[in-house]
Amino acid sequence: MKISQTKILYPILLDGKAHSTYELVNIIKPGGGLVRLSERIREIQKQYGVVIKSRQDTDNRCMWWYQMEVKGQAKLI
Repeated sequence: MKISQTKILYPILLDGKAHSTYELVNIIKPGGGLVRLSERIREIQKQYGVVIKSRQDTDNRCMWWYQMEVKGQAKLI
């Protein structure tokens, strides 16, 4: 059974730490492949009712960082 990219990402972001584009893409598709990360982030926010902040890296303009705001208890999968 194939697990959706959204279900792979959600538990990783639950830690409330900032995660880079590179890190998240490598978790979803080790070795490369197509990942529409911004779409997965939007799906997580809609499906689980959470807020995920994103910011562009100041040194590498191609890199983004994503961090979930964890308030109280987060929904479990």
